[in-house]
Amino acid sequence: MKELFLHIGMHKTGSSSIQDSLGNASEYLKEYDIWYPYIESFNHTYTFTPIFSNDPLKDITFLEKGIITYEKAQIEQDRMKSLWETELVNLECTKTIISAEGCSMLRLEKVKEMKDFLTQYFDKITVLMYVRDPRSFYSSVLQQQIKHMNVSMDSFTVQKPNQLFTRRLPQYVEVFGLDNIIVRPFNTSKFKNNDLLDDFIYSLGLDIDTSKISRIKSNESLGFNTTVLLSELNKKYPGYVQGEFNLKRGLVKNLGKVIEIFSRNDNKKFHVDFKFTNEEVLYLNNEIQYINQFLKIEDHIQEVKSSQSQSRGIGVPDLDSEYLIDLVNEYNKELEILQNKLDDISKDNVSEGHFKRTDGKSSKCNIGHMEYISGWHIEDDMKNIWSGPEPNSTLRVYVEDEEFGFLLLRFRSFISNDIQETLKISVDGQTVEFLVDNQNGNYLIPLQKNKNNFFDITLSTENTYSPKQLGLGNDSRKLGFVIEKVELMVFS
Repeated sequence: MKELFLHIGMHKTGSSSIQDSLGNASEYLKEYDIWYPYIESFNHTYTFTPIFSNDPLKDITFLEKGIITYEKAQIEQDRMKSLWETELVNLECTKTIISAEGCSMLRLEKVKEMKDFLTQYFDKITVLMYVRDPRSFYSSVLQQQIKHMNVSMDSFTVQKPNQLFTRRLPQYVEVFGLDNIIVRPFNTSKFKNNDLLDDFIYSLGLDIDTSKISRIKSNESLGFNTTVLLSELNKKYPGYVQGEFNLKRGLVKNLGKVIEIFSRNDNKKFHVDFKFTNEEVLYLNNEIQYINQFLKIEDHIQEVKSSQSQSRGIGVPDLDSEYLIDLVNEYNKELEILQNKLDDISKDNVSEGHFKRTDGKSSKCNIGHMEYISGWHIEDDMKNIWSGPEPNSTLRVYVEDEEFGFLLLRFRSFISNDIQETLKISVDGQTVEFLVDNQNGNYLIPLQKNKNNFFDITLSTENTYSPKQLGLGNDSRKLGFVIEKVELMVFS
């Protein structure tokens, strides 16, 4: 018997961490007769959900690919459907996991289409959905907005979520039947072993030794002190002024490093005591009453209460003094490391070469040459080659056998603060610590000798954006960054 476990989120419930952890452990899962597919991404929202899109021309998955007609959308849907058909018809394992939080937003008729498709390959389908307390949801939204450098706690406005539960779950109950639905609370204290992945595996009734699966944390929440300090920083020095970087704010172009340092010694969980209006309470409690039907009594979400008072402001006086001392010390250590590394670099000892573009043209650059391998758009009319639409982009840098030191990259990103906040870099598959020259906006990536005459540099960002999506033009491509400068900086 072939069995499918369909995980449909919901959003803001650790789906990315589940997907990355299971995806990277796919070969190990096969030992338990379980398959986790990779179809252009471990997040199946990108290739599975769009097959059944409510309206492709309003779906960001299609818009970011420049698809603006139903005819072209159908072609893309057929392509993705074919990928999944090939995957599912050749399954070797009896159990399969599909994880796509985007599926929670599909409407009834589309969920019916999905079931018709899946029942061609599976004899039994179980649907799993995690749900989050609205108070925790608001806290997560506030943190995300603070990361964008212009929102503070004073300016944050509580707004209704877009139908938390009644928009997402009823259609699955109707189509797949209540007996095939599992609803779990997104609450660490309620997780099996206080661990999300353990809870996920346990809830599906699978018997797996999860100790051998690496937990990959994605899009983690900020700590209390980090959130408060960023909020106060945003209030006094907004990241943007009239759409441009606020140059009065230090490290404005490298928020990612700021957050990383702020978070090192911040173990205090962030919490805000939100106060809700009568209208908000009525809406939220209706949602809570609905979802509690599917949860065990001990897992019920408590109803919210209205309040005539406003949420108490949180600011600098609430910061922990020990945290502030540790923060200053962490900055001092960073300055020391950067200064020592820069002292070791000889900026004059570089080898001249060419930058190899996808159109075959070359332009001057201080390395042997470089190729765009994967995760890049074709060159546009402005001669830019943007990363995207996926968050991972790989370059191959060719160097002389004996050359090693630092690779210097300068980016121009579409949403500059976002890439600097989430950028991760790996060299030949190994994650590396990189340095940032804030004065010139350069990233310094350490290179070690290897048996090849090239290095594969993978740049990973959490998000990419399309100008059209943000109301900045008609370009619907999902963009990350453009590389403006490349140099090999070798040791003397």
